[in-house]
Order: sequence, then C-alpha cells, then structure tokens
Amino acid sequence: MLALLLAAALAAPGPSSRLLAEARHHARTGDWAGMRQAADAALDLPGDHQRQAQLLIGVSYELGGAPEAALAMYDLLMSAYRRSDAPDTLLLRRATTLGLLERFGPARRQLRRLERRGVTPEQQVQLGVLRGVWSLEEGRDRQGLEALRDALALRAPSPYWRARGHATLLHYALEQCDRFPLSGDPDAIEGALATRGQLVELALDQAAALARLDHPRETLDALEALSHSFEVIGDDLIRVGGYLDDAERLRRVEGVWLKAIGFVDRGLLVAQRDLNDPTAVSALEARRHALQARIESL
Repeated sequence: MLALLLAAALAAPGPSSRLLAEARHHARTGDWAGMRQAADAALDLPGDHQRQAQLLIGVSYELGGAPEAALAMYDLLMSAYRRSDAPDTLLLRRATTLGLLERFGPARRQLRRLERRGVTPEQQVQLGVLRGVWSLEEGRDRQGLEALRDALALRAPSPYWRARGHATLLHYALEQCDRFPLSGDPDAIEGALATRGQLVELALDQAAALARLDHPRETLDALEALSHSFEVIGDDLIRVGGYLDDAERLRRVEGVWLKAIGFVDRGLLVAQRDLNDPTAVSALEARRHALQARIESL
C-alpha cells in the first residue's frame, strides 16, 4: 500500500508542471497574457523548471506583440549558458524575434550558427519558413515564395511552422488579390476578376491546409481575411461594374458578399468552439450583421 501511494505521488504532476501545461494551453488559444501569468507563477516555485518558465515568458512576449521584451528575456537566458551550450530552441526563438524587429542580418546569422550544429527535419521547416517570411518582408517576393514552397514540401511534421507558412502564403495571396487593379474596358475588368479568382483559390488551398493543423487562432485570422477579400471584390464590382446591367451586377455582388458571410460564420464556429473567445465572437457577429445589412440594401 505504501509503495502504491508513493508511486502515485511521484506520478502526479506537481504545481510547476501544471502551471507550465496551463501556459501552453493559453498559447494554443492565443491568450498571451494568460500564458505569461501562468509561466510567471511557475517561475516563483522552486524546482528545475525555471529556464523553461523563462522561455515561455519570452515566447508570450514574442507572440503577444512585444518583441523587445522577448529579446531581453532570451538574452537573459542566453547569459546562463556557455555560447556553445545554448539550446537550439532558444537560438531559434531569438532568431525569430530578431526577424520581428526587422534585424534580418543578425537573425540570419543566428540561423547559420544553428545550422553549423546540424538541424533536425522539423527545424529545417522552421528555418525555411522564417527565411521565406523575412524575404517577403524585405520585398524579395520570388525568393520568399520559393523558400516557403520548399519548406512546406518537406515531410517533417512541425505543425506550428507549417501553420505559419500556410498563413503567410494565404495573406500574401489575398493582399495581391485586394490590390489587383480593376480598370479598362469590360474584357480587361473580367480578366482582372478572373485573376483575382485564381488568387482566392490559392488562398483557399492554404486555408484548407491550415485548418488541418489545429491552430485555431491562425485559422480564425485566415477566415476573417477571406471574408474581407470577398467584401472588397463586391465593393469593386459596384464601383467598376457599370458595363453590367443592374440585375446582373447586383446578383454578382450579392453572391460574393454571401460568401463573405459564410467565412464569418465559419470564423464564429472557431471562435466559439475552439477559442472560447467572447470578444472575437462579438466582433464577428457585428461583422455578420453589417454584411447582411449591406446585402439587404442592394
């Protein structure tokens, strides 16, 4: 009996383990403040989990829009190791944060330092996605798209970085769609609309891949972006569709705006079921009502 009780006590997760698990749960739903609060609480407890808690705090800053604070935390952690002993995860997070700060030269040097050690297949996906994202942000679109394509073609799992890669390609395609000019004669406008349709199809392919990776916050962002792009197409049809008769123009505008509502409805499901985010639910419900009102006013 005593041996059984002792075994149960040793198997039960301690307070620090529960707090770190809670921090990771908050990370999955995009609650960076909750993630940091749980990791902070774990940091106050004795044990050998201190560096892990500090890393999670840094990640909460990084993903929560405070890259300077994240870099300061990562640098503090780096100081606890000899240069050659810093964990790969820490080097990768530090490189990611340098990229967020648009310090692409130091970020790339950090990746090369890691590569000299040897990287796992999963890390190859991350490095490829990071390089693709950075190249796009620098305006080197061809290099960025090729790097993302090659990274996503790798067979290693790396679900977070695959989600990041697919999300980047989705938003890139929709940005090009929204900016693609509609002008000229009716044939030119219809050709431009067809090109926009192809860009939307590319984005939909990325959204489908993203949905399979179980990253609800990125999925919600993607659905909101798709809804916005369909609304923009409707606005542009109203603006330049004078060559269509009124009934045809209104039919086409209503059709794309109904698709926009469909993406809002899917976003509502993600916000309610997967994220339990009342703020997102309220915003999406308001957007749905606004789109419905626009359709009814046609």
